[in-house]
This record gives sequence, structure tokens and C-alpha cells, in this order.
Amino acid sequence: MDQLECYYESLVQELEELKGKEKKALDSLNEKLGKQALAAELALKRARLTCFIVVNHLQKDLELRSSNEKLIKQAFPDPPQSFHECIQSTDVSKPENQDARDVNLTQFWNGKKGMKECKGDIHVQDLKQRLDIIHVQNSSL
Repeated sequence: MDQLECYYESLVQELEELKGKEKKALDSLNEKLGKQALAAELALKRARLTCFIVVNHLQKDLELRSSNEKLIKQAFPDPPQSFHECIQSTDVSKPENQDARDVNLTQFWNGKKGMKECKGDIHVQDLKQRLDIIHVQNSSL
């Protein structure tokens, strides 16, 4: 009987030790998961703040582009002369009109170049680059 009592006491003691070890392991794991959850929440808040800032910048850029387009339309109210009008305005068969034709063509191409730059291609490219940077930053989080 004494032997059986000793056996049960040692078994109970062993089970209590095992229970204590498992509790410590679970507490440690719980603490680790809590820290990870907190870090994830902070990262999400940073991402939301960054997104908010980016949206504000993009809205300001869009407003600036819109006002620039209005200013451009005010500055250049007449559409540029077409290529065919430029050619037809001078008689190409006469050699003395060659210089006038060259001047008209130069003005035409310079006008086209200016209009292309005025359309905001550079501005749109800048916005695309910013969005690409934001996408890369968000994907790294």
C-alpha cells in the first residue's frame, strides 16, 4: 500500500511539473503573439497614415494640374496652325518662298512641341513614379 501511495504521489508531482512547463511555454507563446499583433497594428497605422498623406499630395497635384491646364488654355486660346495650312500658306514652287516655308514649318513644329509639353506629360509621369514608389513601400510592409 505504501508503495502504491508513493507511486501515485510521484505521478501527481510529475504531472504538475509537466503542467507547469506547458503553462510557461504557452504563456511565452502568448506573449510573443501579443507582441507580433501589436507590431502589426502599428504597421497598419503607419500604412494608413502614409496612404492618407499620399492621397492628400495626389489631390494637391491634381488641383495644380487642373489649374495649370486652365492657365494654358487661357494663354493659348487659339489652336495651333495645322501642318497642311502651314505648307499651303507658301508656294513651294518658287525658290524665293523657300525661306518663308522653312520659317512656317519651324514655327509649326515648335508650336507642336510646346503643346505636347503643356499637356502635362511630365506631370503625369511624375505622378506615376510616385504611385510606383507607394506601391513598392506598401508591398514591403
